[in-house]
Amino acid sequence: MTKSNKKENFEKALKRLKEAVIKYNTNKSDDIVRDGLIQRFEFTYELSWKAAKEKLEEIGISEIYSPRAVFKEVFSKI
Repeated sequence: MTKSNKKENFEKALKRLKEAVIKYNTNKSDDIVRDGLIQRFEFTYELSWKAAKEKLEEIGISEIYSPRAVFKEVFSKI
């Protein structure tokens, strides 16, 4: 997976997560839609920290391996 693909894949996953939120909000009693929303959230979360980790590595910050450490480092740079 190339660097641009990680970011692009995250953006696509985020778009699909937003679609799932809209679908869930129209029918909150549908367990299948809820389960799909949860799965899309998990997938999007996974892609988000991996893309952020890659960006940190591009600017010379390595040795960070957990999602929590990645987000902590990213937010300290804002």
